Amino acid sequence: MSALSSLVDFEFRSDFETPDTEATHTSDPFDTVAVTASELAELLANARTQGFEAANRQYARQQDQRLEALSDELKTALIELLELAKCLERVALSPDDARHVKTLIAGACSHIVAGQRDLFAEQ
Repeated sequence: MSALSSLVDFEFRSDFETPDTEATHTSDPFDTVAVTASELAELLANARTQGFEAANRQYARQQDQRLEALSDELKTALIELLELAKCLERVALSPDDARHVKTLIAGACSHIVAGQRDLFAEQ
């Protein structure tokens, strides 16, 4: 175990100053930044406007993605109905089977109509 033999003073400085700050400090106007209240208000207004525009762009992107997903779902449902109709043209069905198929088609159409309402619903 080592023993402490002496203490040396340490010169504390601000983290924002260089060691030779006092020697090089001049009254150069480019060394300082001055902002008036009206300039600050304008900067804040610009920042708010840019933030609002960014939020609107993000919202528009989200809406585009939502509409694209719903459109794809509707397209899939329509393709399935078309395939079903083609199959029905090739097959002779009993009256009970024909009623069942009509019920399935009506259900699919209801799903499409409900999906179409979702296209224009507010999120």
